[in-house]
Amino acid sequence: MQDYYLLLSTGTVNTATGELAGHNIRDSSDERFFLGAFGAAGRAEEIYFGCADTKGCYGFMEGCLETSDCQAVVTYQGASETSYLIEVQGTVAERDYVAVGFSPDGVAGNEVVLGCQDVGGGSVGVVTYWYSTAGAERALEEAENQTMAVLETAYRDGDVIYCSFIIPSDFTLEVRIH
Repeated sequence: MQDYYLLLSTGTVNTATGELAGHNIRDSSDERFFLGAFGAAGRAEEIYFGCADTKGCYGFMEGCLETSDCQAVVTYQGASETSYLIEVQGTVAERDYVAVGFSPDGVAGNEVVLGCQDVGGGSVGVVTYWYSTAGAERALEEAENQTMAVLETAYRDGDVIYCSFIIPSDFTLEVRIH
């Protein structure tokens, strides 16, 4: 698997269609990250625990990793020799989402976006979207979704949404032309 720029966003979900309606926050890392750079995953309640030591972390607002108060944060580490553990967390309003895209060029467009979404009734779900260069998001159909093992979905501290999932190391994170 190649190195990727990490794209973080939070935003609103269209309640009629269940699709992403727009971004409130959008940020892109200045450097590329290799998702397997850290060893086997350990479960920690605190998403910031182990950043830069046992897992890689990227967060939105500058300096937020040191103060453990990012508006959106993603962590990544090897779960095994053939898979990665990804955690996504962000402060959201009702029916909102927090998501991460993996970009080969640091520019949003033509990548799969993995996210954590308020699905109503206080429930949280893991979602996959396709983000096109035209800026249109659409939920990937179940047949298009790739194998992903959801570990946890939750609200933490009222307005903080959290998801963790494992993706295989051969997970296709780039454009797939049909």
